[in-house]
This record gives sequence, C-alpha cells and structure tokens, in this order.
Amino acid sequence: MAEKGELSPSEVRAQDEEDIIKILLKQIEATPRDIDEKWISEMCRQINNADSLDLFWRQIVIRGRSYGTGYSARNRKSGTVMSRNPLYYAFEAREFIYDIDPQEDKILSSGQGLLAMAVAKSWDESREVIREQLAKEQRKREEDVVVPEELGAFEEEVKISYFKESLKLYSVLSELTAKNGGNPRQYISQQIRLHEGAIIDHFLGLKQMVADARERYKDNTNSSKPATEKISRWTNAIDEQLLALGKIYVDAALAEKAYRGRMQDYARLGFKALAMVYQRTRSGEALRVMREANRIQRYNLWQMARVAWKNAKALATAERVAEADDEFLVAKNLYLQCLSRLERSKKLVVNDEYRRLQADITSWGTSRTLASVAATTGG
Repeated sequence: MAEKGELSPSEVRAQDEEDIIKILLKQIEATPRDIDEKWISEMCRQINNADSLDLFWRQIVIRGRSYGTGYSARNRKSGTVMSRNPLYYAFEAREFIYDIDPQEDKILSSGQGLLAMAVAKSWDESREVIREQLAKEQRKREEDVVVPEELGAFEEEVKISYFKESLKLYSVLSELTAKNGGNPRQYISQQIRLHEGAIIDHFLGLKQMVADARERYKDNTNSSKPATEKISRWTNAIDEQLLALGKIYVDAALAEKAYRGRMQDYARLGFKALAMVYQRTRSGEALRVMREANRIQRYNLWQMARVAWKNAKALATAERVAEADDEFLVAKNLYLQCLSRLERSKKLVVNDEYRRLQADITSWGTSRTLASVAATTGG
C-alpha cells in the first residue's frame, strides 16, 4: 500500500501511460502532415526519387529478359506455347513462393526470375504497341521502326503483383533461413528496397493522378467519384507500405546487437515512417510500434550520453580543451534528448546522472577560468 503522498503502483502506471502518450504525440507533431519530395528523400535510402525508381525497374527488366531467354528455350524444346499475358509468369512464380515445402534454391532462381520476367514482358509488350503506332505514323514497316529506349510502360497490376509477391518471397526466405539456423536478417536490405520502391512508385503515380483529375474535372460537371476512389486507394496503399517499412526498421533495431549507431538509425527511421502514418491515419498500430522505437532510441541516447561524458572527462584530464568542450556539450544534449523521451517514474537515475554531468561541466569551466587568470597574471 502506498504511503500518504506517494502514488500507488497502479497510479504510477497510469501516470506513465499518460506521459508516454504525450511524449509520442509531441514528437509526432514535428512530422509533416503530407508526404513530399523532401520527406521522401530523407526517409528512403535506396529508392527515393524518379531516377532511382527508373533504375530499379530497368534492372528488373534486364533480369527478366535474361531469365526469359532460358525459359523460352526450355518451352520450345517441350513444344509449350508461351503466354502473352505478363501476369501468367507472376502466377507461375507463386507456385515456388507458396509451395507447401518451399525450396530456397528454387525461390531464388525460378521464383525471382519469373517475377522479373512478368515485369519485362509487360514493358516489352507496351513497346511493341508503340512500335505499331510509330510504324503507322511514319509509314514504315514495323521491323524498320526504332523505338527510343525510354519509351514503354508497365501494367499497373503487374507492378503491384511484383511488389506483393517479392515481399512474400523474402518473407519465406527469412523463415527458411531461421529454420535452418541462419540469420533471417540477411534479407532486410532487399525488403526495405522493395517497400521504398512501392512507396515511391505510388507517390509519383498519385501526384500524376491528382494532377490529371484536376485538369479533367475543372471545367465539367461529370462525377469525380471514380478518380477520388482511386486516389483514396493509392493513398491507403502508401500508408500500408510505410507502416510495414516502419515495422521492419523497428524489428531490425531490436535485433541489432553489435552496432549501437545502426540500431539508433533503424529506430529513428522506423519512428519517422510510423509518425507519418499516424499523422495521416491516426493508426493505433503505428502508435503501438512507435512506443518500441521510442524505447530503443531513449536507451541508446542514454548510453551514448554516458560515453560522451566519459570521453569529455578523459579529454579534460589530457588538457585537450576544445575537444573536451565539444564532448561535454554532446553529452549534455544527449541527456536532454533522453530525458525528453522518459516517463516521470523512469527519470530518477538519468536525472541524477545529468545533475552530476552539470556539476562536472561547471567544475571544468571554473578550472579553465582559473587557469586563464593564472596565465594572464603570471600565476
């Protein structure tokens, strides 16, 4: 039972819950409400603009064409007629990805190859359509028409299928690796890249969609409901991808054991993605995972603050004045950042350390002043 004036354990828990919600919401307030190019460039590392997205798709097309060469040769030998529908090859890939007894080598070869082949087929089919159109316009035979390399398009359903099935592919590979005693985290980079690709692809497509809708409906009375519904679906898709990406980053931070800087970076990026999702959707799931990201960040800030404090004292002892000043400032800032993320019941130890740091800083400043006076007066 709590003594008079003290909070009971249940009251402390309630106070902490109130504190942590306020802490998270205060951090979320610093997040923009809308996704723009600047936010994307800071959030995404591998694919963060139109150029990197184009490179992403071109690499897949090259791989798909390469795999398709061998695939076509095998089908010619067996007398099998190849489908002209790009999605057919994505469906074939699913047989390896969703197999009851999935095999890593088949997933990495046939699974990935067929998914890339579906993308390549979609691109090449669109170029054939362009070739036909140019032949008519130029009054040439189709075989004499040169289609510029940049001309082509992907079927939307093919792109969506590629992202969905590729993410599932790496999820299955991670499970197989863990089952066999390996490190499932080896596929994190590929998963992050796919999520970034999907986010950028939808972001750029959504921008164009909104611009087209404004132009189409500005001077007529036709219902804009179809366009509005599609815009809503794509907006939701971006939020879903960001939520998934945030979770991957937080999971990666939790699993990181060797490098505290990398752990902090993962947690920061995870929080950033999830904060944007919460701003846009008020997602309870995003808020739940943000708690974990905040917990990781504040622990790392505390540990980094202690290291900086230790370094500052060593530098002060060695009379490396400028470096000691810098490290004391770093330690102070890190402690303040950590304290800003802590509930009241968890601040006691960190506050005590911070007060001792402040005393060390004051003592260091005083000793420097005395040394300066002594030097000026000759002792």
